[in-house]
Amino acid sequence: MGRRYRLCQWVIVVALSVGLAFPIQAQTTDGDTEKDVAITLSALADYMVQFKKGFAQFSQLNADGTTSKGHLIVERPTNARLEYHPPSSGLIIADSFRVAVFDLKSNTAPIIIPLTSTPLYFLLKDNIRIDDTDVLVSYNIGAASSEVMVRGDTENDRGALRLLFRHSPIELAGWIYMDQFGQITRMTFDSLVPEIEIDPKLFDIDGEIRRLNRN
Repeated sequence: MGRRYRLCQWVIVVALSVGLAFPIQAQTTDGDTEKDVAITLSALADYMVQFKKGFAQFSQLNADGTTSKGHLIVERPTNARLEYHPPSSGLIIADSFRVAVFDLKSNTAPIIIPLTSTPLYFLLKDNIRIDDTDVLVSYNIGAASSEVMVRGDTENDRGALRLLFRHSPIELAGWIYMDQFGQITRMTFDSLVPEIEIDPKLFDIDGEIRRLNRN
């Protein structure tokens, strides 16, 4: 169980949580004006609303200094699948209500928690606006990339989620999650492939459990 938690600790955020209450801070680089920043931040928010599905290879730097690699499939709203590549053995599936964390090398049942108690709930929500003052904590706009920090969108999330973007064109490049104890996990993507054909069975938690039990 410890290994499963380490692989995906940015996902499992439970209990004792309240929203962040930091003031919004805007930072710019490369001589951007406040008008430029407002337009750019709005464009990032528009991208997140319009982004519905995609595939990406990822690298994850865990809080203990280890690195995991794998691939991510997203179909918003509510569905995601993160498959970790060997030697890691993790598999994370999010459906409309739950997140299941599998250790494919063990014979134990997956850890299953409510989707609403994890940062994935915010990332997978439909029509989220990261420029909404109720969500936005801070942002840093650069010439080639940007970072936007948002509040946890559940009562159970006291961590901080920083979204990473590439520009030209705008593309989600990853995220950094700091949990309520200050442990940081960073996930970065290779180029995100949008609008792919996705088999809905990839997000079937019960079907995955049955398949693993047959093997």
